[in-house]
Order: sequence, then structure tokens, then C-alpha cells
Amino acid sequence: MKKYLLLMLIAVTSLPAMSQHIETTFEWLLYDSWTCKTPIGNIYQTWATINDSTINGKRYIITNNYSVKVIELETEVIYSEKGKYYYSIKQSDAAPLVFLIENLSKKGFTVSNDETVISFRRKGQKAMYKREDKKDKEKKPEKITFKISEYKLAST
Repeated sequence: MKKYLLLMLIAVTSLPAMSQHIETTFEWLLYDSWTCKTPIGNIYQTWATINDSTINGKRYIITNNYSVKVIELETEVIYSEKGKYYYSIKQSDAAPLVFLIENLSKKGFTVSNDETVISFRRKGQKAMYKREDKKDKEKKPEKITFKISEYKLAST
């Protein structure tokens, strides 16, 4: 009985540490808004803490052609499960792609599978997103450089 109580006490006291750890580990993502100006409009990336083990991101574009239009490009989720971090990306009605996060540091991370390599990096007041196709080496990698516009943490 004493062992059971001790294990419960350890589990309960470690929950706040996990929350702090995911926010500390990915703090550089949690700035209010990242912006990238393009000829057809501005691309925005926002991140927010959802709970003690989940961070949610959205990428969208606001077009400035003849009428203003907001188009959601992707929804992203970073979550902790069984001591590992995962990155999930979902585009419109497609099924989400889930990756194990690799090469994690305070300035970025990389994820990959058999077809795709995605990396996020922070350098000063800029954040870089790069997506490469492993199978089609001729295809030009998608690269977006965002300017970090706010310096306060976002949460929901």
C-alpha cells in the first residue's frame, strides 16, 4: 500500500513538470504570430499551448488579390506521449501525417519519414520552415522564412 501511494504521489507531482517541460522545450514556437509576405498575400503561423502535453499550430494565408480571403493551409500539433515528442501535420481533408521529432534543440527540430523531411529553425527574430521531398530530388524544397512579430507567449 505504501508503494502504491508513493507511486501516485510521484505521478501527480510530475504532471506540472511535464507542462513546464513542453512549454520550455518549444518556447521559441509559442510567440503570438509569425509572418511571411508573398506576392499573393501574407502567410501566418500561430502556435498555442492547448494542455500540459500539446501545442497546436495553424498556418494560413490572407490573400490580397481583388478580395481579401483567409485560407487555412495546415494544422499542426506537437504532443508528448510516453516520453517522446511527435509532430502531426494535417492539410484540409487529408489524414494527418505523424512524425517522431528528431534533432530537438532549443532552436529547432527535424521530423522525417520515407517521403518527407520537415525542419523548423529559429535564428534571431526569424523562424525558418523547410519541407523537402526525399523521393523526388528534382523537386525544389518548400521554404518559408517567417518574421516573429510578437514576443509574448500565446496560450488558449
